Amino acid sequence: MKIIICLLLCLITSCANVKKPSLAVQKNNQAVELAMRYSSDSDSLNKVISLLDEAIAIDPSYELAYDNIVQYLIAQGDMEKALETILQLEKLGTHEKDPVLFLGKGMLLEANDKSELASKAYKQAASLFEARIKEKPVEIDLMNYFVVLYLRDNKKYSLDEFEKKYPNIFQDVTKEFRIGIVNTINNNSRKDIIYELLGCRNDDHINH
Repeated sequence: MKIIICLLLCLITSCANVKKPSLAVQKNNQAVELAMRYSSDSDSLNKVISLLDEAIAIDPSYELAYDNIVQYLIAQGDMEKALETILQLEKLGTHEKDPVLFLGKGMLLEANDKSELASKAYKQAASLFEARIKEKPVEIDLMNYFVVLYLRDNKKYSLDEFEKKYPNIFQDVTKEFRIGIVNTINNNSRKDIIYELLGCRNDDHINH
């Protein structure tokens, strides 16, 4: 089962004051539209990644293109290049306090057999999630924190404890989603869990 959890941020660049999208944005949107039409075709995915590479060559600070490349490389099973790309995104220096970036980085490090570095990334992600939750707890942060605690400690925590601690945060409508995450963690090997979580896709890839 593919569980829907946003583990890699789609970092959307605002184009509110631009009548016509920049060439980099156009390349990104062409790539995403192509991927949506031919997501199961490897040749098309290669073209998608090529278009996104062109977008970054035009605008090396275009974060959404990096995020999209990571996700399409994961779809191809190219974890090594996906890791290289998320490290490039990190070097932009705009997300030092973004726990989701460190969670995604940790999983890609672990998928590339870099367990020690992955452990450090999970610790950073947990610390940043704790600070964010202390300031304003929201459900998606709590669920990502639940995941990162498992990855950091290699220990299965009780979701009931989270729900009791934050009774007004969790919604009944998302209960099936939460159960899906717990079942994924409880019923799979650690490696399979990593790949299951990295298989997440977010539909918010296009700039307007």
